[in-house]
Amino acid sequence: MADDRGEYARQVRLRRTELGLGQRDLAVLCGISERAVRDIEKGRVRRPRPATRDRLAEVLRLPVLVPGPGPAGVRIDVLGILTVRVSGRVVPIESTMQRTVLGFLALQPRQLVSKHSLVELLWGDRPPSSAVNLVQTYVARLRRRVPGLVITGGRGGYRLDVDHTDIDVARFDAFALAAQEAVARGASADGAAACRAALALWRDDVLTDLGERAQTHPSVVAMRRKRVDVALRYAAAATAAGEQAAAATEVQRMLGTELLHESLHAALMRLLAASGQQAEALAVFDAVSRRLREELGIDPGPELRAAHSDVLRASAALPGQPLITPRELPARPTQLVGRGPELERLRRLLGMAHDESPVVAVCGAGGVGKTALVLRWAHDNVNRFPDGQLWADLRGYGPGQPSTPDEVIEHLLRALGVGTAHLPADLTARAAMLRSAMAGRRMLLVLDNARDSAQVRSLLPGGPPLVTVVTSRDALRSLVAADGAVRLRLTRLDPDAGRELLSAGIGPEVLHTVTATRIVEHCDGLPLALRIVRERLATASAAEVRGFAEELGGDERLDALNLNEPSSDFSVRAALNWSYRTLPPAASTLMRRIPLCRVPTVDAAVAEALTDLPGRAAAQALDALLAAHLLERVGTDRYRIHDLVLMFATERLQEEESAADITAGRRRLALALARTAEAALASMRRNIPLRRPLLQDCATSRRPATTWTTGHADMIVAVAQDLIANEQHDLGWALLERGWHATYTIADTSRFESALTVAFDVAVRAGDMSAATGMNRLLAVTYATNHSLERAERALQRGIALAAEAGMTQVVIADTGNLARVWLLRGDLSRSRSAMHEVASMQKPSTDERRPHLSNLIELECQHGDLAAAEELSAVAREHMAVAADRDEVRELAVAVARVDSLAERWPQVRERLAAMEDDNLAVTNDDVRSRLLILLARACQHTGAGSRAEAMAHEAVAVTRTLGWRSREAEALGVVAEILLAQGEASQALPLLGEALDRCRGCVVPYPECTILLLLAEAHHALGHRQEAGTAAQAASVIADRCDYQMLAARAAYLNRRVAP
Repeated sequence: MADDRGEYARQVRLRRTELGLGQRDLAVLCGISERAVRDIEKGRVRRPRPATRDRLAEVLRLPVLVPGPGPAGVRIDVLGILTVRVSGRVVPIESTMQRTVLGFLALQPRQLVSKHSLVELLWGDRPPSSAVNLVQTYVARLRRRVPGLVITGGRGGYRLDVDHTDIDVARFDAFALAAQEAVARGASADGAAACRAALALWRDDVLTDLGERAQTHPSVVAMRRKRVDVALRYAAAATAAGEQAAAATEVQRMLGTELLHESLHAALMRLLAASGQQAEALAVFDAVSRRLREELGIDPGPELRAAHSDVLRASAALPGQPLITPRELPARPTQLVGRGPELERLRRLLGMAHDESPVVAVCGAGGVGKTALVLRWAHDNVNRFPDGQLWADLRGYGPGQPSTPDEVIEHLLRALGVGTAHLPADLTARAAMLRSAMAGRRMLLVLDNARDSAQVRSLLPGGPPLVTVVTSRDALRSLVAADGAVRLRLTRLDPDAGRELLSAGIGPEVLHTVTATRIVEHCDGLPLALRIVRERLATASAAEVRGFAEELGGDERLDALNLNEPSSDFSVRAALNWSYRTLPPAASTLMRRIPLCRVPTVDAAVAEALTDLPGRAAAQALDALLAAHLLERVGTDRYRIHDLVLMFATERLQEEESAADITAGRRRLALALARTAEAALASMRRNIPLRRPLLQDCATSRRPATTWTTGHADMIVAVAQDLIANEQHDLGWALLERGWHATYTIADTSRFESALTVAFDVAVRAGDMSAATGMNRLLAVTYATNHSLERAERALQRGIALAAEAGMTQVVIADTGNLARVWLLRGDLSRSRSAMHEVASMQKPSTDERRPHLSNLIELECQHGDLAAAEELSAVAREHMAVAADRDEVRELAVAVARVDSLAERWPQVRERLAAMEDDNLAVTNDDVRSRLLILLARACQHTGAGSRAEAMAHEAVAVTRTLGWRSREAEALGVVAEILLAQGEASQALPLLGEALDRCRGCVVPYPECTILLLLAEAHHALGHRQEAGTAAQAASVIADRCDYQMLAARAAYLNRRVAP
């Protein structure tokens, strides 16, 4: 008997624990004392009274709970995964069909479930013909599989015998009934205990392991509804009994499967609020409101809104009192010019308030007018926000510390009339409380002067119809990317708008248009700077205005852009400083070193050199400046810094870095530029013997030569001048030399002229004749390529004299050869031939130094028209080509040989030779050589019947020569296009091209191409029957040819003169 009593006690204790009941809960439900329950579970009661035993059996729903031996009990749980136990041991049922049949019989205890219902449940609207027989088979197998299971059949269906089976559904129903009765008699604690016991039976959703068809069956849906009813009754009873926390936990568990049930969410909100968790309650409202909109497209219903209002009133400690309607907008700006497009875009972006909750981030540099723009728009649209307008200065940039999100939330809640005495400590909970306070209200929230996205994120509303506008100097990238904000970037004013802003405070009789334009330019179009100027000149005379404009053009511009008020630092310098001090260390270092570039543009490679950081880190520093609107993107990997920012950066450089640091930074940048220039030369396969060695190695840029040249030539010139001015002569000369060579033949070198002039003078004063003659030669070639032939001649003669005095024979030879080329360009063949023979006499016949001058000699004889001499030189050139290692020289000589072939009209050989250069490893990258190659190849294609290819190559030659900026070569290319058109019988189309080519020739004083263009012009006019015009052109060509001794051109001019003579 002791063993029987122990088993009975164990089963009572086990079932109570499984149901989640305490001993007190069980005592209340059974109407016995808590001590009696404790004695029964410890086995101290030999045999409970029948009434007690029956009540325990009813509450715990276990018929086997009787002392002493009894039949084995069957237990079926369907409130979760279907589980079957016999005498406490799980009986697995693997067949899904059998599990479905048993689950639905257990879900409807004591009810007859028809075979038709079971067939529809198992197979839907496509059952097999043997469906009824299969159901009978499943039932029979269940009876065999589960000992003691009683399933009776009759009237076309089956019923589960609950008298011999313990089913959790039946227990749930008993607890639910007990709870209802307890609440009805006012026993809230008993009702709460019964509800808790009923809900504890749910391990998961009903029959959660069966298929989708089972989950939508009416009996399953009805069971879920019962659970919700018990949960709502539990919330009410628990609130009355003071057990809100426990009930909130149970309701939250239920919400995992009832995500959109508004009554449950409302109950949870009230439970949380009643237990002192108002912020969490508001967060629940925020979450379910968002989910209802996203999934159902509806707003919260009356019950949820009522719960929300109750929670807010409880938070504000103002029961029944409505929330405040805030009107926090600062004063409307009196003047806003040049912002019409931005205002219109803001209207469009924020015109969706009824459907969405737009967030617009107005970003731009400090002082560009972000706050004024937003205020103007807000005041113009105030009627759209009848529930109020909130304004918060986040102090992201300014003299003090930025506001924390906690501080801003507290301010906004107070503005809404929500009490803050019991604010939760957690930021997430506070943010949820704010979102709930604003939810459903047609309001405007302006968050002005934000530091970054993190400061703003927790302040954003939960949904419509609230509109949010954020202003910041930061780009707020993560707010756009992660939170769906739309960015409106505010730029500086254009000149017209800038003048309009100035004239609003300065009369036209004082401020003339030219002066106003200059002031706007000096202020970078920044509204802050322009307003300061306008205030300072409000009472000035015209002379004072002009003087102030001159002052702004100087180095002390930032001093002038200051109101000089003791009580505030209203100045451009202060505004820039507030942005500067928020930068990461690498970005601030980069910003203050940008002035070392001496130009207002930088890229990633330059940033790497300036900061001495790895590529990724330097790129991140650049990106930080871009995000802070201290730089602006002007192209791929190209950034511009405005003048005012550049001046501020210069001040920071001088104040924060030592002279040694500045020198090191300048040197590091120069070395990087010089090595990049060398890489450009290597990529063009130009083997240039650089005369100024670099004293230190450094990283080499990986960028293509053309990209580098276009992007850095101005910087090279400026940095080289800076180096020379700071007595870093060797590096300055080396940088100029490399930069010039990398630019020559693919771009205009005129930008190097002033720097080379200074470099030459410094080298002469320093007594460095190697540097002096090197800089002088580059200067002379620059003059020549820009058709200042007289200046080129004087420079070369000066260089020859210096070199001869210093005993620099090779320099004398090279410069004499260059001088011969200049005379050749000028049409002085006699002096050119004399100089070239002088060069030849100074060199040994077998030396490599002769090769660079062979092409000049060949060109001279071709212009002279001495075919025999040209053929002889061509043979020598071919011999040199066979042994030369320098590909540049090979290309140069190959084009020269083709020139001789063209003079002899051996057009197939010209085409074969030059086409091979295009196709094999001698592909030309030097645009000087390439332009000549294209001109010759176009003519060869035309003379060998390839007209379309000839035309394409001629147009390509024009494009290449325009890139070079060489007007005489461009004239030659245009002449070839015209020649092809003439051959096609299109003389009328050739005429305008020839006119353009003649303009190019007359602007550069190079007679040979001018003479050839005049001859083509004569032929075109003759073809059109313009005899007088043809004669004029032929006569002009004849004069040039006779003067310059162009024998072949002279003969051709004479022939044309005879043809057009009357």
